[in-house]
Amino acid sequence: MGFLVVFGTLKSSINKTVQSLTRNLVSSFEDYSARDAAGSSVLIALRKISKDNDLRGTITLPPFSGASATVTVVDSTTDSTLARNEVRLLATASVGSTSRKVKVLAKRESLVPQDTEAAIGLKGAVTSVDFLGAAFLIDGHDWLPGGPLASPADSVPGVSASSAADSTALVAGLGPSWNQVQGAGPEPSISTLKGTYDFNRMFQGFRSVATRILSVRTTIGGGQVWGTRAQPEVTIISGIVKVAGATSGVGVLAVDGSLTVTGNFYWEGFILVKSAGSIELQGNSTIYGGLLCESGPAGFGFRSQGSMSLYYSSSSLETARSKLDINYFKPYAWYE
Repeated sequence: MGFLVVFGTLKSSINKTVQSLTRNLVSSFEDYSARDAAGSSVLIALRKISKDNDLRGTITLPPFSGASATVTVVDSTTDSTLARNEVRLLATASVGSTSRKVKVLAKRESLVPQDTEAAIGLKGAVTSVDFLGAAFLIDGHDWLPGGPLASPADSVPGVSASSAADSTALVAGLGPSWNQVQGAGPEPSISTLKGTYDFNRMFQGFRSVATRILSVRTTIGGGQVWGTRAQPEVTIISGIVKVAGATSGVGVLAVDGSLTVTGNFYWEGFILVKSAGSIELQGNSTIYGGLLCESGPAGFGFRSQGSMSLYYSSSSLETARSKLDINYFKPYAWYE
């Protein structure tokens, strides 16, 4: 009889221990799964907002691996402590009776430089300014495409050159046209480049998402439209391309070949010219956005023969960044 009592007590104790271990195991599993789901939800949300720059607020994700999750995305429009290119994400994931949260701060990176230093950035030695043409206006004030000025407007210099010596050479080369380079600071609005720019990385990145790649010797008719505000595009020029007439576009134009436009030229967005590339605009040209040009053996490969007006436009650059698959958000702080 005493044995049965002892055995019953022992069995009850073992059952309670097993139940406790099971509860702890389930709790640990739920905790691990919820934490993993919260982290995965952040990564999913980062991919979503990289493709849709306007996606903010609470994102409810479909259930996965037994977890339910939401991610709330906040930017500088609702939190003044965040920079313009930053977001804060708060993910909440639940598995069973366990919930876990993950908070992440991320910064948007883009092949189109985030911190544009000038309307025109010149990387390399400045030996002359003949590439600007006979009549030109370079304006670093922040314009909406077609005008008027943006509000609020963040002005940048009209031109940034690689070194102080290059800036001095640029000022000297402008001669009586010095006041046609406008923007932040006194005229001529010229500064020295602070950033480092990897032209090869940018060009290859643009090429990987290109709408069109013109890589052979060809002459095409005028009336070319390489992107619109609703549907910006990435155009790569790697061949010897002549457009016999007018050309317009919105998005990114990246050149390591040769582009000649015999008619008028209009562009909204970002233009990249590598050291081996050249753009010759024989008609009148108007550009809203920014131009980054790398000098080669023959100097800078950008040439304007007609009248050229280049206006810095953060709006046009943002259109290129936000509507093209050339952005990603990079986490820089992760809290659990």
